[in-house]
Amino acid sequence: MKIQGIYGITVRPRSRITIKSGGSFQLTMASLRSFKSLERTSLYVETKKQKILLCSLIPCTRDQQLLNFTRLEGETVTFVIKGKNTVQLSGNYISLEDEPEPEPKRKKAKVDTKNNIEKNKKEKVGEKENIKVAEKRRDRDQQTESKRRGHAIDEKQVKTPESKRHDKATQDDRTVENKNQLKIKRHNQAVQDEAKQVKNKANEKVLQDEHIVDDIVSILKARGEPSEEDEDETITDVNSDTDDEYAE
Repeated sequence: MKIQGIYGITVRPRSRITIKSGGSFQLTMASLRSFKSLERTSLYVETKKQKILLCSLIPCTRDQQLLNFTRLEGETVTFVIKGKNTVQLSGNYISLEDEPEPEPKRKKAKVDTKNNIEKNKKEKVGEKENIKVAEKRRDRDQQTESKRRGHAIDEKQVKTPESKRHDKATQDDRTVENKNQLKIKRHNQAVQDEAKQVKNKANEKVLQDEHIVDDIVSILKARGEPSEEDEDETITDVNSDTDDEYAE
């Protein structure tokens, strides 16, 4: 294998770069060209038969990665980016022992590489302009914020003692009103608690009386003595017999 030249290409997000190789080439390095996000950026290569993940790059952690990807003359491959960052590929044109060098196609590839370099330069200029605009906007915002704070301080210093006394009196009135409301609330709560206690005691007394009556009835039944309920039943039976005699 013989190295014949340098090969390079830039793959941007949301774009597909399809290459029909004019000569055999080998990719040796993938690196982040520029990044707008700190998320992972993955580089895939698609052929007629399969889709291969070449590498995954992460800004500030893994900015570049070595590759060993070779394609022969006439093969078509497509590079795809999954992520928000731009990836720069670099490698070499290679020549096998019995493979002639396709000189015209190599020149075309060099022209494409030059165009990519020009685009990269324009991107750098655009990024610098964006940085300058952002810095100017930040300085303007800081000046506006400083003026606003200074204006607020001036208004506070200009405030008259009379208005301060009025604010103090209003605050005292609110404090007294809050204290009165708190006293009323505590009094109402105490009355409610006392009423609940009286009601609970009355309920407990009723339950105790019912238990006492039940105990007395149980004792009388155990001795064989009639209780008030049994006497009521006896009186009812006697009255029913008397009614039958009158009926005859």
